[in-house]
Amino acid sequence: MFRWKEHAPLRYASPSVRILVLALVVALIGIMILLMQMGINSFREMAGVSRCDDFTSDAIKFFVAAIILAIIAAVEQYTRSDIRQIRYMVRARLCDSKYGNPLSLRDGQMEPEVAVSTSDYGYKIRVRCASADFEKVANLETAISSCLVGNFWGYAVVTKEEHIGGSYVDYYIDDETENARRQDVYDSIDDLRDRYV
Repeated sequence: MFRWKEHAPLRYASPSVRILVLALVVALIGIMILLMQMGINSFREMAGVSRCDDFTSDAIKFFVAAIILAIIAAVEQYTRSDIRQIRYMVRARLCDSKYGNPLSLRDGQMEPEVAVSTSDYGYKIRVRCASADFEKVANLETAISSCLVGNFWGYAVVTKEEHIGGSYVDYYIDDETENARRQDVYDSIDDLRDRYV
């Protein structure tokens, strides 16, 4: 269990975003090595020293490492399961303060636990948070539905089940656009009567 922090943007980001930030830092180190080499060699030329240092191979190692990290981030993003993707989106929506802090958490309080699994409805999202009022944990339908983007843009909370002891709430999400496509279309009222009579 982690403690909630108001200003921790990378903490609630998906692994691919964190890996990309690391790749950027590694690439910047490579650029700094090249700039340092240019500065040292310029200073030595002004001082009349003929010897020059070459750190190009070291900088290239950092650039290669950055490229490898970027590839790993891309692979992680495109091979990520739907369950993990939903978990990252919901966790970021509930924890990252830039999304509004729907549970009204304060620094140092326990973060909510978010578990995702498949269900008859589509997916089940279990939210457990001892630090928040149970009423707030039980009223996250809009927050959860609004954070589902990308491949899940048509998903929404269709029902929920509250634990009788107030420990957690299970939210069930389903693709509502798919359900809308499955609706029956009738040419006349007689067709409707034939179907339901």
